[in-house]
Amino acid sequence: KTLIVGRDNTSTTFAGTFTNTTNAARIIKAGTGTMTLSGSNTYSGSTTVSGGSLIVIRTNLTATITPTSISVAFSNTPATNTPYTILTGPLAGGPYSTVTVSSPSGYNGTVDTNSGTISVTAASSANPPTITSTNAFTGTVGVAFSNNITATGYTPITFSGTGLPGGLSVASNGAITGTPTNAGPFNATLTATNAAGTNTQSVTFTIAKGTPSIITLPTASDLTAGQALVSSSLTGGNGSVVGAFAWTDSSIIPQVGTSSRSVTFTPTDTANYNTATTSVSVTVKPAGESIGNFLPAGQPTNSETVGKYLIGGATNFNASSESPLVTASSTHLVLTAIIRTNDAGYSSNQVVGQWVTNLSDYSGLAAGSNEVIGAPSANQTNVPTGFQRRDFSVNRDNGTNRLFLRLKATLQP
Repeated sequence: KTLIVGRDNTSTTFAGTFTNTTNAARIIKAGTGTMTLSGSNTYSGSTTVSGGSLIVIRTNLTATITPTSISVAFSNTPATNTPYTILTGPLAGGPYSTVTVSSPSGYNGTVDTNSGTISVTAASSANPPTITSTNAFTGTVGVAFSNNITATGYTPITFSGTGLPGGLSVASNGAITGTPTNAGPFNATLTATNAAGTNTQSVTFTIAKGTPSIITLPTASDLTAGQALVSSSLTGGNGSVVGAFAWTDSSIIPQVGTSSRSVTFTPTDTANYNTATTSVSVTVKPAGESIGNFLPAGQPTNSETVGKYLIGGATNFNASSESPLVTASSTHLVLTAIIRTNDAGYSSNQVVGQWVTNLSDYSGLAAGSNEVIGAPSANQTNVPTGFQRRDFSVNRDNGTNRLFLRLKATLQP
């Protein structure tokens, strides 16, 4: 018995069942429309598509047949080299110039129209993945890490990893991200997977120690002239990790005044973080000596006694003083003298050098004119506490061979 459907050129869906009668039933699809068979048909006669298209729906596949082509699409992953029945009888007509079989996992195959039934032999055309990215990665504790695993092979490919450094993870798209929390070498395994198989790669991660940042500087307590930095306490301050501040060289004895000194921040977690350095201001106050304490009772304060108090290194009025030393060269005239730095009213210009080209010019020299501030001498041997040996230097490029240099001491009231 032959059943011809679709001659009215309409598109219809038949959810019932075509079965044989006395003889094998045959179906001919005619017209330009689409006939969809979604039932469990059992007829064993041939099927011919002379016009339009015939769609046959099975549990896990949909076949679309036209007069010249066959397309079979799986809704899941088929088993390889396994026939799947589409029709219960042979497919007549043809020849079929286009035959395609596809599935979500990239399989293809062939359609057999000559065995009395139509079957699909699904064979994998997908290539298993091969990881192509580097097998060595570097990073730093506390610094955001970003890299990617790449692989060839049939897509989609998903990625994973084990044994990564703390703080890092692998996303399914191959992105390795995070912030490392531990330093050292790490051996890890990266995995790429697709429908055709799996590939693993042994990799190394070398994570360097991090360097903390200084968020807030500590505060240094004041020193008295002659004290080393070890006597100044550092309080407060914090870094990006837990740690403590200390003077980089606590043996340094700063000059009176305010100066910037190196401070080292040492993290508590020294296994994963380096030290960091910064600078903190420290103020050194004079020791508080006064000329009143220096002079014996009844001794007047005049230019001679002020000079001895401020210049020469005498620790008391009856102590000996070191006279200033003159050094002359073709380029400089230098006076080297020991200067008191522990006077209660100390300032850097308490003792200055004054130069002129004629001695008579000193009498009319305006305050602040032709002055030089002393610089600490390289030699501080035998300098008493509260004093400093300084060099007062004048350049001899002023156009004359004659140059006079003296020290001027000013005691603040």
